[in-house]
Amino acid sequence: MFELIVTNAGRDRVTELTIGFLNTMGKACFFKPEDYDGLKRFTTNLLPGDSVTLRGDFGTRAQKFCIISAWGPPEGRTACSSGTVPPDVGIAACTRTIESGEIQGTALATMRTHRGWHLKRKGDLDHAILDYDAAIKLDPKNAVGYRLRGIAYSDKGEHDRAISDFSEALRLDPKDAGIYSYRGGEYELKGENDHAIADLSEAIRFGRIDATVYYLRGRAFDNKGEYRRAILDFGKAIAVDRKFVSAYNSRASSYRSMGEYDLAIADGNEAIKLAPQDASSYLSRGLSYQGKRDHDRAIPDLSEAIRLNPHNSPAYLLRGFSYKTKGEHDRAIADLSEAIRMNPHSSSAYLMRGFSYKKKGEYDRAIADFDKFIQLGTGDRANGALAYGGRGEIYFDFKHDYGGAIADFTEAIRLDPKFEKAYIIRGRAYEEKGEFERAVADFHSALAINPDAQFAIEGIRRVEAK
Repeated sequence: MFELIVTNAGRDRVTELTIGFLNTMGKACFFKPEDYDGLKRFTTNLLPGDSVTLRGDFGTRAQKFCIISAWGPPEGRTACSSGTVPPDVGIAACTRTIESGEIQGTALATMRTHRGWHLKRKGDLDHAILDYDAAIKLDPKNAVGYRLRGIAYSDKGEHDRAISDFSEALRLDPKDAGIYSYRGGEYELKGENDHAIADLSEAIRFGRIDATVYYLRGRAFDNKGEYRRAILDFGKAIAVDRKFVSAYNSRASSYRSMGEYDLAIADGNEAIKLAPQDASSYLSRGLSYQGKRDHDRAIPDLSEAIRLNPHNSPAYLLRGFSYKTKGEHDRAIADLSEAIRMNPHSSSAYLMRGFSYKKKGEYDRAIADFDKFIQLGTGDRANGALAYGGRGEIYFDFKHDYGGAIADFTEAIRLDPKFEKAYIIRGRAYEEKGEFERAVADFHSALAINPDAQFAIEGIRRVEAK
């Protein structure tokens, strides 16, 4: 049996104490209750400045005692500043203190900041921001207020406002690694990769050894096409947190960009082992198998991604691509139609479905899909050339609309001046129209791209014979 004398040095009444004990004297007090050899809770009524003697059986080996928590009633300031009480309890405690009129100035600003934080925990971002506004007005040098308001704006998707608040917080506290990491994350979301890398590097320099910081900097490097540097940062994130599934999947993406598909698959394997119910990991590994042209392995992964998340439009799109590549056009059309149903602006789905309809001989449906891709105006020059080329082939081969074919292949060539097939078929369309000089010019253009282009050689011979 031990007797412990505890004094309330705080400003609130304490109604419950939790004491942790250690069987080894040299150890320091811990934050987590599970790190102790045992715990005891005591009900008290300890007013500020008062002391109490607690008696309890802590075991014969107990050597050191630590106060893990000291709780007061909900109306006290302790609950307002606590990070573990339910949000409504914290809000009520802060509100009673704020409305009591007992505190002013920076102390009141602190209470408004605390209430804002509890409101954010509850998901009430607008009222949280109002409290942060009031706290900053009461104490313009309140870096914490700017920081927390920046986080709230970030959660609302107002990234410019978040960056502005984080910048002001850094002006007040220029060595706060946490704020650099928050602002760097906002820059990465906005695609301002150089700014993101600079801020995240500062966070690391000031001691923020955090898996998320390395992960975000890795994403910024990946966005810039600096895949080796991205891979290094994703590796550092994984070294800090071996269970960081997103880091494995992002590193796999960087490996794919470098054509290192086996390494990408290895990361996908690890991500799936860590989170077997995570659809994104199967999607990532399916992409890696597609990079190796191993569609028989890609399809089961993409099917599992769909099973785990039936609303996974990218998985339907990618599985449709694998089916199309394998020549299973009915399955491809079914998957690509589902991708379009979920995302009517999926230009890639229209393009691939158009080619599957073309292969099946459903030419009007194919033209409608190529039309839709062109109408969406993605700015993708390579795929735009394919869409015009696919529609042009139908006009030439099956509609015998040589003027329409020439117009489409002209646009395809504008988008991709190295499109050998476009020159050949446009040349054939000119030939059918009797415009032999233009036909020969197109065949020669195809030969300039590929001197072994047999159809161009034969076209020149035909025109010369005519």
